[in-house]
Amino acid sequence: MNFEQIHQIGFHPTWKEVGKLPFQECLIEANRHLELGKPLKDWMPDLPTDYHYEIRVPQEDEDRAFALLDGLKLPKPIWGISAASYRGSEAWKTWGYAEWSRFLKMFLAEAGGSILLLGGFWDDLTATLADDGYEDIVGKTSIGTAVEILNQIDGYIGFSSGLGVIMTVLNKPTFMLWPDHQVELSTSWADPDMLVCGKYATSLWRDPVLVYKSARRWLKANYA
Repeated sequence: MNFEQIHQIGFHPTWKEVGKLPFQECLIEANRHLELGKPLKDWMPDLPTDYHYEIRVPQEDEDRAFALLDGLKLPKPIWGISAASYRGSEAWKTWGYAEWSRFLKMFLAEAGGSILLLGGFWDDLTATLADDGYEDIVGKTSIGTAVEILNQIDGYIGFSSGLGVIMTVLNKPTFMLWPDHQVELSTSWADPDMLVCGKYATSLWRDPVLVYKSARRWLKANYA
């Protein structure tokens, strides 16, 4: 962002215009464009926008994912859940354990199947939800294994993070919760078709009962 401001690169230049800049290296980012609620396809509009590109996972990570899920023997459907960390919860003013616990009990009663807790080793809030009896693989996977697990599960609900973004790249049902100051960003980066059909849905951090109602609509749109 500093590079763009110093050199007065516009909010949405074309790739052709960037190529004419008198620098050996250019640092550009779509953050501000997306945070204003402008669609990803309008950033660098002379380039194609692919919302569902291939993610190549090493064979060993794919094998680990299959072995891990097979070993867990979870009843389907399997719902991936990421509540992030206590530190993230405090910084972003999101739910703590009590709210997540309440929401997941309501959701699971409606959706059936199993909850699978996902995340990095730092996601201590997510790991704490294992106290409610959910299967916990937080911090136990590489990113490659995590991607393949996302590819195998039935849906994802979680904190606005890379796991949810990857799930949409895989074109799989995704429900993400966003803070109020990122309401425009919550949809600007996503595949418009997923938004229209409800495969990708969002909610602000509100009372668990209200969020559950939104998640229930998402559930019915994808699994009716």
